[in-house]
Amino acid sequence: MNFKKTGKTVWGLPEQTYNNVRFVASIADGDLCCFYSSFAKKGTEQKYNYIKLTKIFPNKSFIYFLDSES
Repeated sequence: MNFKKTGKTVWGLPEQTYNNVRFVASIADGDLCCFYSSFAKKGTEQKYNYIKLTKIFPNKSFIYFLDSES
């Protein structure tokens, strides 16, 4: 797989891209939770939703996606 780092970090997690979809991931031994954010209000920057959960549940794995292409 061809993941590329964007150089941006979100809550200490490096942002990466795959097929023009940006994402950050926090991997642990627990269950996996995925969050997908696609639409933002007009005039506001797209952001990762619920990312604070990585600090609240450190034993869970999280992947947060932003799709600005769709």
